[in-house]
Amino acid sequence: MDKTIYDKYGGYKTLHVVVSLFYKKIMESENLIHYFENVDLARLIDHQTKFLTTTLGGPVMYDTKLLKAAHAKLKIPLKDFMEVASLLKETLIESKLEEQDIDKIIEVVASYKNDIVTV
Repeated sequence: MDKTIYDKYGGYKTLHVVVSLFYKKIMESENLIHYFENVDLARLIDHQTKFLTTTLGGPVMYDTKLLKAAHAKLKIPLKDFMEVASLLKETLIESKLEEQDIDKIIEVVASYKNDIVTV
């Protein structure tokens, strides 16, 4: 049996480090930072780590059906979603994941675009 991406890179602990770096990049974006005003960043990092754990073959820790409701009020346009995806890819490259795994992760995230993009 093939290893999942989750298992291949060390599971939750590694994903948490990657997600923390990812949010550091997001918080440096003048275009994206407004989405995170008054947001508990530690809680958000935990949610994102659980989302990736669930979607990358780890234990189910996040109900992906919650994505649409969680993002609806934010009115996220496609250009902002694409910037986030770009920052995620940059983070994954810096974290030294293999190219095919990066492509798969971006594909997984992109599959939720319609739950996140609302305008």
